[in-house]
Order: sequence, then structure tokens, then C-alpha cells
Amino acid sequence: MIHQFRVSNFQSIREEISIDFRVPGTSPELPCFQRSPSRPEARIPSVVALFGSNGSGKTTLLRSLVLTLGFAANSYEQPGYIGRFIPFLTAERANYPTRVEAYIDGKWLPAGNGGSFLYRYTLEVARNGGSAGPVVAYEAIHAFPKGRPFRLLERHPNHPIYIARELGISRKDDRLMSVPPGASAISALGKMGVGPFSGLVQDLRNMSTNIAGPDPWRPDTDSITRLYRDRPDLAAAVSEKLRRFDLGIDGLEIVPVSDKQSEMVFRHHGLTVPVMLHAESAGARHLAHMFPLLEYVLGTGGLAVMDSLDSDFHTELALEILNWFRVEETNPNKAQLICSLHNPSILDDLEKEEIYIVEKDVDGVTSAHGLRDVRGLRRDVSLQKQYRGGYLGGLPVFG
Repeated sequence: MIHQFRVSNFQSIREEISIDFRVPGTSPELPCFQRSPSRPEARIPSVVALFGSNGSGKTTLLRSLVLTLGFAANSYEQPGYIGRFIPFLTAERANYPTRVEAYIDGKWLPAGNGGSFLYRYTLEVARNGGSAGPVVAYEAIHAFPKGRPFRLLERHPNHPIYIARELGISRKDDRLMSVPPGASAISALGKMGVGPFSGLVQDLRNMSTNIAGPDPWRPDTDSITRLYRDRPDLAAAVSEKLRRFDLGIDGLEIVPVSDKQSEMVFRHHGLTVPVMLHAESAGARHLAHMFPLLEYVLGTGGLAVMDSLDSDFHTELALEILNWFRVEETNPNKAQLICSLHNPSILDDLEKEEIYIVEKDVDGVTSAHGLRDVRGLRRDVSLQKQYRGGYLGGLPVFG
């Protein structure tokens, strides 16, 4: 689970935005606040929802998190990855470094009792204004086994990479000298099979997201059809969800159309002929495509980062999906969902500790604040009314 996240000088984010997901001790015990695997005294919302007007920077904030974790896992095999860290594009800020920092639960090191530690991953991307392109100016992993940070890896340009002896790697290992300046040491060492880094890379890749370009992404139909064909249990699970959400649907089926190709169809109550995918409702199509991503995270206890999660979904369907993560019955592995939403009616079904408002000022600078930090905001009021009344910020203004 993500405990805290900080980012500065990334796209519309100029000054540092720091989000602390940890629930204050004064907040009541609720099922939607899960105990951290590494810090049982810390409670973390299993759902974090960003609200704000179009263009406020919700996607930018989510993308900064996705890029950070993706860079740590994949940048050695994708040499241009570092170029995705675009700064706040003013003359003053264009050559400033982008800095990100995430506090994450993980089982990257033996914890004695088989449990988790809290880790901090820090990355700083520098730009020299020349043709060499961006490079890693600083990268580090710290563990918190006993409260204080313990340095596991630290990297500066033109200096040997520091590796803690606890990782079982010699600091003179030649592979430490082979990390490219534009790639993460985690990604490079994981690919080389050094110590525990292969497992760490795999953990970081256990993230489901629809952020892969300018618009929310979803898996292509052929890939999802093959997945349902090969996983009848998954097809049965999504059929059960579809029956709950659409009274007319009896289930999803995969039918062969040739030796190598199949199609996704929907059986409807009272119809003798199945409905083809393209003729289904937008909500049913969207759920069929996105369900495997969410089911995977719920099964592994991983992280889902979803932009515009409520797009094409009725309010009740969006709430149902959020509640998959908010109750232990459907989320026993402590999966976490961080998403952006647009429908303000959802606010009244969430707790204020789960909600963050994202805004952009007249200079195009994004900021964010949690509703738990709004002074005097009682738990028994309608958050939707407060939001639409302009008391919480982040409300679109027309004219």
C-alpha cells in the first residue's frame, strides 16, 4: 500500500505536492481503513479518490505515481522512459529537476517474521539543457525496519552506487557499474539478476493502470477475449458482476469463429440470439474490458491506479467497484485503488479521509488537498452539497 507520495516540477505540478494517505488517529475505526502490513499502527484508505474540474491536474498527479513506479521497474528495458518526466514548462522551471518520493509497503527484504517493511523510494530526474537528455540525478531506497530510515541503495552521478551489505551484493560488483544514466538502478539490477532486485521489479510491476497516454486506456478486445477464453473462472466472475449490474444480461460467453479467433458475446434473458460486444451498452463493454485488471489487483493485494474510473458507469456501478476495495470480504489481501472521479454524487458514499481535491490556479499550477484537512468539516454533512456549494474547492467555474 502507498502511505505517502510527493512530487514536484512535473507537468502542471510546480511546487511540491505532498499527499499523506495515513488516516489520523482521531478518525473512527471503519472497514475502509486498512491496517498497514508493515506498520500495524498506521491505517491507510484502500480507496483514494481525486476530484476536481477538467484540466485541474488529476491525471497529472496519477501519472506521476504511475511513471515513478514504472520507471523503477521498466526503464532499463525501455531506454526512453526517463523522457516522460516532463517538467513545468516555464523558462525558470524547464531545467529544474523533477523529484518524486513514495512510501510503500513491501516484502523486498527478509523481515524475520515473514512480514513487510515500509520502504521509501526517491527519484530525481535532472536536465542539463543540452543534447544529452535527462538523467538520474539521485535515486535511493530506504527501509524503515525500526522507525528510522535504513539506506539500502543510493546513487549519485559519477559516484559508485552504494549497496547495503544486507542485500548480499559486493559494492565492487561490476554490474553496479553497468547502470545507464537514464535508467533506474532497480530496473537494471533486476534485469541482471542481482540480489533481491528481480523480485522487487516484479512487485513493482504488479500494478494495474489505465494511464498509458493522453486518454484513459483499456485492454484491446482481442487480448481480453483470449483471456476470458483461457480463464473460464474469470469469465464466470465477470458474468456474475454483469448480472448484478444489468438485469437483462445472463452472462458473458466466448464463442469460436475460427480455429484461431473467438468473439465475446452476451447472453440476455428472453433472447435466443446473443448480443455482440459492439451492440452492448457502454457500461457493459467497459466493465468487460476493465474487470480483469481490477480482479488481478484484488487477488494479489496490489495497486490499481485508474483515471476517470466512473467513465461510462452508472453511479451505483461505480460505487460497487469502489466497494470491492473498501470491504475485507472482497479485498482480503489489502489491495489499494487510487483513482480520479467526476460524479459528485459519489462523494456522499465516501469518507473524507478517502477524498482529495485537485485544483489549478490562474498560472496553470496544480495543487491538491485532502478533505480531512478542511477545518470544521463534519462527518455527518453531505460532502456532495459542500462540494457543489464551493466550500471544498475543485468545483468547475463557467463563464
